[in-house]
Amino acid sequence: MSLNLSSDEKVLQKAKIHWISILPQSFIFLMGVMIITAHLLGGSDKGNPIPIGVFLMVPLLWKSLSNYVKDYRITTKKVYLGSGILARNVSETMIHKINDIQVKQSLSQRMFGAGNIIFSTGNDTSFTIKDISKPFDFKNTVNGVIEDKDKAA
Repeated sequence: MSLNLSSDEKVLQKAKIHWISILPQSFIFLMGVMIITAHLLGGSDKGNPIPIGVFLMVPLLWKSLSNYVKDYRITTKKVYLGSGILARNVSETMIHKINDIQVKQSLSQRMFGAGNIIFSTGNDTSFTIKDISKPFDFKNTVNGVIEDKDKAA
């Protein structure tokens, strides 16, 4: 994502999507591989299951590509969110408008070091960054920028 940064703004951190986000699609992908492998290694002559196997592989490829194009960054002034494969959605929120930051983790996310971050802003809206690696590092970076802004004011 091309960021239009001001002259005194720099990127402090870029969030990475955790691999756990593709785990459900990975199981479906493996089912597709098993169907194709069983057919190629001497399955029955009843029909051709290869299209079904290929169809079961598509969700993992789509989710992987979707994760690859997601872009979440913290700068000295803003939080940038970018996503979308065919259509691009980009939003930015000024750091000083963020009122609350929550980290939510399911059991599996906690086991593997992933999590969701929920940002609440001044106009009672919120936005979520899902399945990122090291969510507490991302949260602490935002909190650090907010504290620096408060000290400077």
